[in-house]
Amino acid sequence: MGLILAVAFAVAPLAMDARGAGCEGWDKTNERIDWENRCEGIKKLPVNTPSLDLRSFYIGENMVPFPQPPEDANARLKVRFFLPALKAGTAQETACLQAQEIRANKGYVMQAKQKQWSSGQWQEFFPWPLRDVLTREGITDTKLGLVIQCDEPCNEDPKCIIPALPYFSDRPKCVTSYTFYFTSVAELDQVSFSLFSDDAEKKPLKEQPRIPGGPFSPGLPFRLHLGGVETIHAGPVRLQVTGKPRGGGKDIERTYRFYHTPEIR
Repeated sequence: MGLILAVAFAVAPLAMDARGAGCEGWDKTNERIDWENRCEGIKKLPVNTPSLDLRSFYIGENMVPFPQPPEDANARLKVRFFLPALKAGTAQETACLQAQEIRANKGYVMQAKQKQWSSGQWQEFFPWPLRDVLTREGITDTKLGLVIQCDEPCNEDPKCIIPALPYFSDRPKCVTSYTFYFTSVAELDQVSFSLFSDDAEKKPLKEQPRIPGGPFSPGLPFRLHLGGVETIHAGPVRLQVTGKPRGGGKDIERTYRFYHTPEIR
């Protein structure tokens, strides 16, 4: 079933009255975890993880480079995203913004408190100072993963996702590529993907029978880069990812739906 999308290109401010609850369920430590607009710190890692775990999904080829000392002291990261109207007649939609390590190590997690956002508009999560936790824990731009999901309720295995645009000051005006990072619980001999328009079964808009690298070890992140998307018309799409376990066995398959808009505002 296709997504019902009402598109309006406007910029909406952060609705500070919709931040949501506090940081219940987080481990009590000596370090601060409850910040004004987010919960951020070290959190106990989940025992059960999906067979194919989406660790990051953002616009562009690389994560925005973090400033180096001493400029990083006052650097504040921003995350911009377009939230389509997934249900006709709704003024707000769920968007759960979470950051984590691409390769789980320390257990770093950041979760935005706001869960309900105005739909059909570009939104922005801000401020996110590097010095509060990221710098302290040694989480660099190459280690940081970012996932925004529109599943309701939010869960550990998202199916509905939103492209994130992390930046500091300058940002691109159009979307030319997407980058995904995954981990798998099984060793994968190869990984393939196909991108379809979500309105009907058609020939893939983009596909790659085998992404570079492999075999892919359990728990180690691998990268999927989807380039040349500026020629794709705005609308809902779905990404099908298939991993073939080394030594045989049933393929690991995941489908992710998101809204592609080539213009950034």
